[in-house]
Amino acid sequence: MPRRRASVTHAAHVGTTRKGGPRIVRDDADVELASPQLPLRSSASFRASSPEGASDGNDGEGDKGVGENSQTPPQSLFPFPLAMWDFGHCDPRRCSGAKLARRGTVRRLRVGGTRFRGVVLTPAARQAVAPADRAVVAAAGVCVVDCSWARIDEVPFDRIRSPNERLLPYLVAANPVNYGRPWKLNCVEALTACLFITGFDDEAHKLMANFSWGHAFHDLNREYLDAYRACTDSASVVRCQERLLERLTEEDKVRRALADD
Repeated sequence: MPRRRASVTHAAHVGTTRKGGPRIVRDDADVELASPQLPLRSSASFRASSPEGASDGNDGEGDKGVGENSQTPPQSLFPFPLAMWDFGHCDPRRCSGAKLARRGTVRRLRVGGTRFRGVVLTPAARQAVAPADRAVVAAAGVCVVDCSWARIDEVPFDRIRSPNERLLPYLVAANPVNYGRPWKLNCVEALTACLFITGFDDEAHKLMANFSWGHAFHDLNREYLDAYRACTDSASVVRCQERLLERLTEEDKVRRALADD
């Protein structure tokens, strides 16, 4: 499939949720899947909403992406657990999280079971993942909520609460379905992004080695990931993201002006 460069035409503006809190509205209206990756705000009253897919789930490779050539080790070889709450909203044959679960790299969690004490990437979160979360990841791991925005009301968020719920800052998808599109990460990209931001580079590369396109994620997002890794806490990651988005917006304006000439 043709590869597209990342565009800032999907930049967000703030609207209002049904509950009166801020809602992130994007131009890419075809969004279907709920995600823990949202435009964040650094104000004290920040509320996260309108997710885009705590993973979109699909990686576009079918079962071919995980097979004889896969280099991903089973979960026992990771120094901490990797997990997911899978609500079955996407095709399991194309879901990156489901592939990792079949290989034993990611553990499926039972709704209402033992609370996950590590970092949980979820559209219900109100803070950004940050380098300060490294100790939590090292001690208890990372989990992703895999669900569809079209069916978000079916997700029992009150039964999968975690003390360490997080959102991901601005990043660009490398999976074949959404290559080059911001905010469109799938399960494995979400988990990998958290690992990179918290400083677990080796584990992130091991996880992405499961997919033939996996190396492209770090290549596409190297600048952004390095910037977030240089931050400290959630607030500094949000401020960093805002600076990046402002710069990308200005660069996009320049490109458009040159194109018009």
